[in-house]
Amino acid sequence: PLWAQEVFADEAQIDAYLYAHDSCNPGQEPTVSHCVGADNHGWGVPDNSDGWWNWMILGNIKCALERNPDQKYWHIWNEPNAVFAGQGATGEDYAQFYFEVAKAVKAKYPDIELAGPVTWCPPLYKTVFNEYFKPLMDKVVSKGRKDLLDYIDFHAYSNADEYNPYARWDFVVSSIHVNSLYWNGLTNGGGFIRSQMTETNVAVYADEIGDADLYWKKRVIPNAQQIMALSHNTDKFQLRIQFAFGAAAEYNQEKGNYYGFEPYTDKYMYNVIKPIMEGYPVDFKFTDGVKDGYPTYDNGDGVMAQTVYHDEDDTISVLLINYATKNIDMTLNDGDNKIIWDTTARFTRRWGPNTKAVTKSGSKATVQLASKSVTVVTGKYRSNPSGKVLEYEFGPMDESSIMQDIGYKTYDVDKTINIWINNKANLVDPEYAYIKFGLGYGAISDFKWTIKVKVGSTTYFTKTNFVPSMNFTQLPIESTAFLSKITKGNTVKIQFIGERTNYPGSYWKGAPLSGRIAFASLVVGGEVAGTYIKLINGVNLNKFYYAVKPTNLPDGITISWIKMKAANSNAWQLGTYNKNNKYYEWKDGPYTAPFDFKITTSKGQTVTSYDVIKNLNVGQSGYMSKSVSAFTLEDDESGGLHWTVIAAIIVLIGCFICAIIAGVIYLKKRKSKLNGDGASFREDSKEQELTTHKADTPVGDDGDATTATAGYDMEPVSPEIEVEIETEA
Repeated sequence: PLWAQEVFADEAQIDAYLYAHDSCNPGQEPTVSHCVGADNHGWGVPDNSDGWWNWMILGNIKCALERNPDQKYWHIWNEPNAVFAGQGATGEDYAQFYFEVAKAVKAKYPDIELAGPVTWCPPLYKTVFNEYFKPLMDKVVSKGRKDLLDYIDFHAYSNADEYNPYARWDFVVSSIHVNSLYWNGLTNGGGFIRSQMTETNVAVYADEIGDADLYWKKRVIPNAQQIMALSHNTDKFQLRIQFAFGAAAEYNQEKGNYYGFEPYTDKYMYNVIKPIMEGYPVDFKFTDGVKDGYPTYDNGDGVMAQTVYHDEDDTISVLLINYATKNIDMTLNDGDNKIIWDTTARFTRRWGPNTKAVTKSGSKATVQLASKSVTVVTGKYRSNPSGKVLEYEFGPMDESSIMQDIGYKTYDVDKTINIWINNKANLVDPEYAYIKFGLGYGAISDFKWTIKVKVGSTTYFTKTNFVPSMNFTQLPIESTAFLSKITKGNTVKIQFIGERTNYPGSYWKGAPLSGRIAFASLVVGGEVAGTYIKLINGVNLNKFYYAVKPTNLPDGITISWIKMKAANSNAWQLGTYNKNNKYYEWKDGPYTAPFDFKITTSKGQTVTSYDVIKNLNVGQSGYMSKSVSAFTLEDDESGGLHWTVIAAIIVLIGCFICAIIAGVIYLKKRKSKLNGDGASFREDSKEQELTTHKADTPVGDDGDATTATAGYDMEPVSPEIEVEIETEA
């Protein structure tokens, strides 16, 4: 969950520690022999030369699973970069420790999901990416054990001064892009690894805790902005925990470093923004445009937005944050005229959730957003889906292009990041495109930039005199000619030409830091028309029995078979059709969510969608991410063609081989006759293994080059409708 509030059970923590301690023989409890230089809440540098920590952490996991068998996530160690350097240890040492412990954990508990390096700061902070994040990812990939690292975990706090914006939404969003894109390049197009923030918050001064208005503006609204921004990047992000140090009544915390909760107001925001977790993102746009450099979900003039479709009850929620100091009248325009808007909206400021009137006029709904507020407008969806917007993101295949330093005394910069377009480009007819990139430190404060986008020697986009104000930037490419170049095999070049405007460079806490180009990527999108098959969970489900019912089938389409792949399996399993309840059933568990599906029609057309159904709850449903009109002759799990095509090929190959063998036999016999040699001969038949040239096509873990590429499905962008947002100050 993106919005989760951190809650600890002290009793459970004590029990877990005592359980492990009680299992030790005398003298084997944690001492300097196994934790050198304890510091930072008792952590330190673990000494695992004898495997002691493997045993300790396995014992901790065993205890935790006895208390809660559904416990799924663990991270290894805590904030190593806070203490390792002081004890002469490095991120390489942490990576080795993680690798050893993770191997032991996965060997005994293969379904547990592990994360590291759990730094106290995001990867954009100074040199921490190269010191901790990069060594960890490099270690597991170089050893052929990608399975040991399920997520990248880091903490993100913003202290109450201008030098520490680490929890600010743009700093965090840029950070998760760095993690995902580096992993994607490192694994030769193996996918985006997702990040977790198991601690995050925005500090206020201790004497500001009693000022509810100031607290709301300085902490609650920035946390809401972070949540909303992350909701637009769930292909790269998985879990957020808002962490609190101490109780709200404790005012004696270090000045400017206070993270305790002020009663109720944080919860007010969570209460209203919670629908952001419960559906599919819906495509929308600000009709008045977006300020230069801002992403599509932030108009740069005070409003952030997210729209979510809830398929359980066919409703839509439009979530709006007004972070400006003025009230803003917002008009929502349903371009497809398929929504019945509610007449009241929920909103909150520091006084708690309330409602306000919504003015309806045809397909439009207007509501006033109070300054520094969070508002949700809802409506009922009243007709079947007719189309959706698909987006694919393409990143650099060379991981060394991630986190490039440009120097703090460099006058001129000219760097190009190459983006290879793979076969994901064939899945959408591009209607728009934009680039995303992250800059850091002096690259923001000390340069003005010219940014170009090229294919070959042709420049399709140029932005001059660009001075970024954030760590995350998005710029649209408004060139029809460029869209025609989004084809498999092309390389898009994103060029950064920088001219220093401040010499020798801005000082960050008394020391100049190198400017940085953190990452760059390309996103393309377009609308796909058609009808989307809906799958609904059956009844009486458990981990050994699973069933779904397909609905929303278009006219003339019948299903031949459905295959399912559970989260805990690498293989597709064929479902058995139950005529009595019209379910497709699987009875060879255990099964864990989320579930992927392949559906093939009686005409041999196949469509595949991933993470369609998120849990085993009765009635839980999801849509296939491709419409029936987009069905293709697609490979099944064996990577082969449809069986009728295979049969025809086998017959032809058999005939061809028989003809060759007959010809060889005839020639041999004839030669023997001519030579007077009556010796017979026998040929051993051999199967020839067909392989794919890996240098041409990046291949994922399942060997399917059509799905494991540098461009990946983002979360479904628009399952049903388009919502246009207009603002009036």
